[in-house]
Amino acid sequence: MENNDYMIWERLLFVDNDLQDWKALYEHSSSAIELFPNQPSVYLLKSVAGIQLEKYDESIAIVDEGIDFVVDNPELKGQFLMLKGEALYKQNKLDEAFKFFDKSVQLSPENYVGLNNYAYYLSLVGRDLDKAERMSGKVIERFPENATYLDTYAWILFKKGNYTLAKFYMETAIKNGGEDNAVMYEHYGDILFMLNKLEEAKQYWEKAKNSGSTSEVLLRKIREQKYIEE
Repeated sequence: MENNDYMIWERLLFVDNDLQDWKALYEHSSSAIELFPNQPSVYLLKSVAGIQLEKYDESIAIVDEGIDFVVDNPELKGQFLMLKGEALYKQNKLDEAFKFFDKSVQLSPENYVGLNNYAYYLSLVGRDLDKAERMSGKVIERFPENATYLDTYAWILFKKGNYTLAKFYMETAIKNGGEDNAVMYEHYGDILFMLNKLEEAKQYWEKAKNSGSTSEVLLRKIREQKYIEE
């Protein structure tokens, strides 16, 4: 009824985002861009939806278009660059992705979701683990009971070989909402294996499988009874 009211559109997009209804967010943000082509937040949310829908090239193009409308807002610009890095990472363009992540962190140092994701991606490829630990540490200092962030910090410690401390943080992650989380169970099993607790490790790998993981690497860990790096 009031399709020229930007605030109503913005609320609708945030509802789509909160519900993680990526198809609706993509469609609604596309319509909103036609009505409000100078509003950067609309482009930002469309790029979020595009990444979730694996439209990576399109998401990069949307970021490049929308960032031109950002004026005197380094934090918002940083969020755009983080999303561009995310799309590049999903395309396995790691060097380019990490450059954009670095620029994003400089512009938007309080973007905790971005900091966590960047730190986790570094841990997955084993790069700059000290930097990853600093970024992840900043995040859990702000959100000490967030299971996802605790999992990231524990996994970085694991990759650095600090298995005892990794065990503590992974246990904390599981206690704070990580129950029945297949990834966390698998990570905890990996940590236990490195601490020479094979029987316990096998139990948690099985829990990961029973929680819905179909990872071939996980199945190999269970079959071969050893840690296998992905």
